[in-house]
Amino acid sequence: MTAFPWEFIGGFPGCQSQIDPITCVSESACNLLPSGGCPPNEACYYFPESDKRGCAQEGNGTNGAFCRTSSECRKDFVCVLSGNNQGTCRLLCDTQAGKCSDGSECVRFSESSSTWGYCNTSGMQCNPFDGTGCENSTERCFYYPDDISTIVHCYDPRDSLEIGDSCSYSDQCQVGLACHDGVCRKLCQLGSTCESANGRACEEVAPNPWNLGLCPLMCDIFAIDGCPVGSFCIFENPDDMDTICATPGVGMSGSTCSSHLECDRLLFCSDILESGLDSSTHHCRAVCNATHSCSNTNGVCAFLDGSPYGVCVTKADGCDPLETQDNQMGCGDANLFCFVVDNAGQTACLNEGSLEGGQPCNFIHRCRHGYFCDPDGGICRKVCDNNHVTCVGNQTCETRWNILGVNFGVCK
Repeated sequence: MTAFPWEFIGGFPGCQSQIDPITCVSESACNLLPSGGCPPNEACYYFPESDKRGCAQEGNGTNGAFCRTSSECRKDFVCVLSGNNQGTCRLLCDTQAGKCSDGSECVRFSESSSTWGYCNTSGMQCNPFDGTGCENSTERCFYYPDDISTIVHCYDPRDSLEIGDSCSYSDQCQVGLACHDGVCRKLCQLGSTCESANGRACEEVAPNPWNLGLCPLMCDIFAIDGCPVGSFCIFENPDDMDTICATPGVGMSGSTCSSHLECDRLLFCSDILESGLDSSTHHCRAVCNATHSCSNTNGVCAFLDGSPYGVCVTKADGCDPLETQDNQMGCGDANLFCFVVDNAGQTACLNEGSLEGGQPCNFIHRCRHGYFCDPDGGICRKVCDNNHVTCVGNQTCETRWNILGVNFGVCK
């Protein structure tokens, strides 16, 4: 809501910068619907930019006319503004009275503490999904969820920003996107799911009569932008790699946790255990990828191949991925097992997962001991060496690595 200087509640944009006080409007206890209680040749107007009413000389704008302030419209109309001080005249209405006289919805101004709204007399004037429906050939249709009046309107595109890019106005984003909390997001219909967000539900970010919403942001954990100011990209759910923009926790690497939200950025809450960690709880662990390596000593980015993210674990060069638990596999802990953790054949001593041959896997959903999470198909495959462990059925041992002088592979 605009902060006006002095006693003014609305008027041309000059009122906001103390440039042109002559055109500014002062608050008045006048009557709206019908207009009354003003001097001759003036009408009572509601100014959504200040959520107040006042008397001004009557304008001549009718439904759909261009306006910069409500007093440019005829009485009983209100100027539905967008973020660039441009708007359209719409019939004023009281949301407590229900629908407008023509049966259209009375849309309440999103930042208003009163019940005043405007009549959505003909539905959306254009199509914000594909940008069509504008009279001017250079204009495109956009949805403005963050504007004081939450409107759909035609404007000349200012830019062609993509999903996750920083923005100030929806017309800076590509057609089919909208600017919300300073970030371009994909437009969607409430009740639908978003393919761009791994099937997550369309979110309502501002009340509107058209059931318009925005798709959740699937941000990049390592990106410095793509999220609103004050939030960062973190993992959302414990069972998948979906990301959201949120305020991270304070848990450092190795801290106990029960959800990703408890860990600092670039960390996630994992059930992976290494030597010295409490086996009864989860811990914050560092995330890594091909361009962001692990900072810990002897660290290796595990389970990254074929996935957008991996997890930092400590290498265990002396362990054998096919030894038995009784021999402790060189891990020094009966609760830890030797796993091949990447395509290069690097190994680490970890607690085992629960998945077996053919089941989908990643660094969150992990395989049992004796299996490798193979990026070729993203499934668990049995580790073999054609000596101690051989493959069954029509599978053969496909050699992948030489570990401790022995050729190991997977059954395929």
